Amino acid sequence: MADRMRIWGVGPRLFLFSFLYSIIPIFLTSRYPEYFIVYFVPISFFKTVGIALLAVGIPFYAFSARTLLKGFKQGILCTDGVYSIVRHPLYCALIVFIIPGVLMFFRSWALFTIPIAAYFIFKILIREEEQCLAERFGEEYLIYKSKVRAILPFPRF
Repeated sequence: MADRMRIWGVGPRLFLFSFLYSIIPIFLTSRYPEYFIVYFVPISFFKTVGIALLAVGIPFYAFSARTLLKGFKQGILCTDGVYSIVRHPLYCALIVFIIPGVLMFFRSWALFTIPIAAYFIFKILIREEEQCLAERFGEEYLIYKSKVRAILPFPRF
């Protein structure tokens, strides 16, 4: 199974399923904006939060991708840098920072369900990727997995 997993892991399927889900809230927001757009919060709040999330998420994604590419070429398990705070920083950057950051500019509460749906899709799909990592890196990955959270960058105590 470890031989099947490519550098992008379950990312393409995560994107596909999240995209398919997003059709529903996008349609609802565009068809019925009076029900889904949040008007009682100033737009400046949404813009500020959106810019802040993107300012964190884009560099987080870039550093993660750079580290992953380097580690993948060397055939090593990435556990330093951003990988020391979250096991799957590429998915984290997208689900926690970038997607919500972009969606802030649309002010639709229905659109804010997209990163939530992406998180649940991630939780289902990531099992396969983690099994491949465990097969490939063995005990090293299992120890790493026990110490570092999967997607939310909060330390374990």
